[in-house]
Amino acid sequence: MDRQKQVQTFRIRVLAVVESSPVTLTGREISQATGVPYKQTIDALNGLLNYGRVSRTGHKFTARWSRVQATPSVSHLSMLINNFERNRK
Repeated sequence: MDRQKQVQTFRIRVLAVVESSPVTLTGREISQATGVPYKQTIDALNGLLNYGRVSRTGHKFTARWSRVQATPSVSHLSMLINNFERNRK
């Protein structure tokens, strides 16, 4: 397996664990769940963070990782604002 495919496989495995977890996880917990060495797990998480696929809270060894929360679309936001303003009157 060439290096590029291996990196992609690590990212896919790491992303699957992060997205399936309802709580934030440490890098070590993700590493243990995926079976990927810690250094490669952190590299995969940083790559996924750069792509906007995961979220990080904290820095260095205290960082916790989670899936990115879905943001509402513009149409949903405008509907919420309209409902709020209608209820205020």
